[in-house]
Amino acid sequence: MQSASDVFNILPWPLEELSGAAVLGLAVVLLTAVLLALGKKRQPGPRLLLPFIGETLAVKNDPCGYFISSYLRYGGVYRTSMLGMRVYVVLEPAAVREVLRGAGTTFSVPFASFNALLEDWDHMVDGPMHDFWRKAVTTALSPASIEGCVPRLAGIIQASVDGWAQRGSASLLHETGEMALEFAIEVLVGVPLVHTDRAWFKARMLQYLAGLYALPLALPGNTFSKALAAKQELLAALSRELQDSVTTMMQNEPGADALVGPAAKMLRTGDGASKHELLHSDAASQVDQAAAATCVARLKEREAAAAAAAAAAAAAAASAGTGGKGSSGAAPVQLTAHAAAPLGKPAAASSVAPPNMAEAQLEVLRAQQRLSVENAAMRLLGTLIGAVDTTRYMIFAVLAILGQLPDQVEALRQEQQQVVSTHGPTLNQAVLSDMPRLEACIREVTRLLPASRVVMRQATDNISLCGVNIPRSAYMICSVDCMHALEPTLWEGPASIPAGSVVPPYMDWKGGLPGAFQPERWLGDASSRPRHMLTFGFGPHLCLGMNLVMTEVKLLLAVLLRGGLAWSFADSDVLRTMEVFPGLRPAPGSDTLLLTLKQQLLC
Repeated sequence: MQSASDVFNILPWPLEELSGAAVLGLAVVLLTAVLLALGKKRQPGPRLLLPFIGETLAVKNDPCGYFISSYLRYGGVYRTSMLGMRVYVVLEPAAVREVLRGAGTTFSVPFASFNALLEDWDHMVDGPMHDFWRKAVTTALSPASIEGCVPRLAGIIQASVDGWAQRGSASLLHETGEMALEFAIEVLVGVPLVHTDRAWFKARMLQYLAGLYALPLALPGNTFSKALAAKQELLAALSRELQDSVTTMMQNEPGADALVGPAAKMLRTGDGASKHELLHSDAASQVDQAAAATCVARLKEREAAAAAAAAAAAAAAASAGTGGKGSSGAAPVQLTAHAAAPLGKPAAASSVAPPNMAEAQLEVLRAQQRLSVENAAMRLLGTLIGAVDTTRYMIFAVLAILGQLPDQVEALRQEQQQVVSTHGPTLNQAVLSDMPRLEACIREVTRLLPASRVVMRQATDNISLCGVNIPRSAYMICSVDCMHALEPTLWEGPASIPAGSVVPPYMDWKGGLPGAFQPERWLGDASSRPRHMLTFGFGPHLCLGMNLVMTEVKLLLAVLLRGGLAWSFADSDVLRTMEVFPGLRPAPGSDTLLLTLKQQLLC
């Protein structure tokens, strides 16, 4: 019988040599695996991330500094985590434009609170439905529509500014929110709130807006639960206001309020998850082409009639010699508000008005065979969201930045003196278009402090950007700050970021505002001015209301300057201490705006 040692002795190699060979082989295998792993292209991005939070806090604290430093570290596209989601951050300007053009991407909002509070946004998802919706509602934002809005906008602004001046101060974010709501309710949407207390409605709207990006936990008394309650109250109020208009529109449309098809039924009865899934389905993007064409034609006919009526009125005023000094043929308007035509009813032949947003949205719902009071109320609530947030943040940013720059304000006042000398006291679109420095200052503010810091999209297919593969259904974040810092047609590109600097000097509104704020870049020859800013978006989702918002801000500054008012902040650190993501939020108590009458009234 062989012993254990004899068995080992018959092996081809001694045990000691075999063990050494095994260890060496294992080491070779491991080394090869490591080399292969290192050789394999790894997606750029941070390796260690906090659970759920990811890099959310870094973005919240300093979006511009975070995204620019990330660009220098990881390149134009990288993967990270925010709010518990894996996201791809797209920073390279060419890649940003490709994403926003809609090539393999679609509009999407992944926040649970947003989807719970705004259920109806299938018309915003890229596809035939979105194209139809844009064509329809554009008629409510045409040049003729905006021209007709100027008197009411000016009246609202004058009343607000008079109140500020009388008190000598204003809580700016709250006041701009109320002003933006007044613009949206009275002018853009066109719902007169006959059955609803206006102050109550505005208070509920601000409560509702506060919950859109809140933590989606409906705990007693928290922001999200208050927003949910406000939503139901607002829908009930809007339903009362819209009842007569919807009934009138449906008189010749029997059965138009009966939602048809699985998509419509899910939108009415489904929960948040199923609705979110539906909004990205093929069913949501479809629209009856014949009904859509009829709807757009009807709205465009009204738009054309209004434009013709406005041109005739301007010609009559000019021939009568009442066009105002230097009015360029445009009919002058007075700084007084006037009521809109009743919703859903045609204006009299002598005062043809273009469709307002409410009328356009009701026409779209009729074409979708989804016209009902319930759906109309939800659609208009969504319209108010889009109108209010952009406007209030933009007004806040303009007044906050110019409030730190008295020399710029004085230059604007001198321009207003020249405008009044040329055109007289009239304010209309032609006069507003002859304020190049004022417009340049507004554009420079929106370059530095855009109302929205990021734009989100979702991949509808596997796509590749800057050599990084992004899988289907993945979410992408495009940084507005980084685009403004790196866009080659704006600046020299990344080479202009000094070594060791996080924020380039031309973007440093927090630490070097006088040097960063250069409105001259928007003056002079149009071919040399900056292009491709993301302040109002880009591509098929370019903000439809951007010309209206610019008109609103121009009017506000003109009224302040012509009234001889100077403004500043009780807290000189308001810019340094405020939060800027997801919207501009001053530190509590820091946004008290002080107004003083320092100059003679210009008109």
